[in-house]
Amino acid sequence: MESEEIKSAFYEIEKEMRGPASRLAPKKKRFLNYTIDLICVFILFIVFQFMLLIISGFIRIDISENISTGLYLNIALIISQTFYYLFFEFLFGKTVGKLLTGTHVVKVNGDKLDFKTSFIRSISRLIPLDALSFLDKSMGWHDALSKTYVVNDE
Repeated sequence: MESEEIKSAFYEIEKEMRGPASRLAPKKKRFLNYTIDLICVFILFIVFQFMLLIISGFIRIDISENISTGLYLNIALIISQTFYYLFFEFLFGKTVGKLLTGTHVVKVNGDKLDFKTSFIRSISRLIPLDALSFLDKSMGWHDALSKTYVVNDE
């Protein structure tokens, strides 16, 4: 029995020495986070569009031409995505997806994200094919560029 207690104690010490990297969220959870957050971003995007239509009616601006352009929709989607991730990860350290999967974001040293780190992480997600950057390694480009980890909650 003492042998098991000693092994457990050594495991905890080793885990503490490795820091947040020892609690990395598995790829399955990361994919689920991404899927849930993508749905949330689209909901935010729709709300943003609805609010814009209401506002345009009050100030009598004809935005129908702009809404039909792909450029406008892309810009609106980029703003929605960046706002979503920046807001949730800076204030709470987790998005809706991370909340539901029991994970959160930390800096590589284990500290909570500051605004600059959250901003870099959010903007880095705009890199084309960022979502596919997980295929060959456990960290995505937005993790590496912002020097963050997604870890399991304790």
